[in-house]
Amino acid sequence: MMVDTGLFDMFSEALEYPLEGDDYTPLLIGSVLAFFSWLVIPAIILNGYYLSVIRTSYDGQRSPPQFEEWGDLFLTGLVGAIISIVYVFVPTVVFVAIFVLTGGTGVLLGGDAGLASFLGGVLIALLVSGVLYLVVWYVLPAALANYARTDSIVAAFSPGQLKTILLNGDYAKAWVIALVIGLLGGFVMGFVNGLFGIVPILGNIVALVITIPISVFIGMAINHLYGIAVAKAI
Repeated sequence: MMVDTGLFDMFSEALEYPLEGDDYTPLLIGSVLAFFSWLVIPAIILNGYYLSVIRTSYDGQRSPPQFEEWGDLFLTGLVGAIISIVYVFVPTVVFVAIFVLTGGTGVLLGGDAGLASFLGGVLIALLVSGVLYLVVWYVLPAALANYARTDSIVAAFSPGQLKTILLNGDYAKAWVIALVIGLLGGFVMGFVNGLFGIVPILGNIVALVITIPISVFIGMAINHLYGIAVAKAI
């Protein structure tokens, strides 16, 4: 049965999802992977798991999937990372291009005029690329969700399919709720780090033990939201 599209219902379901079914194994395994994410491979596997959360949520499953087929999780996470890099690449190139052109002009002019041209170029580059980054921030979850549900890289860049998702009200709501959950989670983690960070070494360890599961909890909740939102849009 589909959940109510109200913001509060979507918000509450997202927060209940990571602990649904009284099986905390996915959260615990995800936390271990997040702890060792500096080794890169665990981070890729965790990314693949988040995509499996999207896929199973899209299929109607209301409890987190288990960590199974680790090789598939790695490959899925790797493809997801590549898709993300491609999307982020565009506004980055725009920023660099504008900065080089305007900054180079400023350097050639020299003096006050050159400085004004340089600073103006930096401002324009920041504004234009900032808008593009915001667009990517909205589009990328839909692209990853479309890849997760179809297992097709092409689907992540399909204008027709993405348009159906991006213009859907449920997806827009999910994006807003995901933003709120992320901000709230960031606030909580910042508070924990500040609280325990005053104690050298031991405090930092305790803070990690608390904040890492929170970050994984947030990742599971947010990707579940995108899964059910895309299901409604498609």
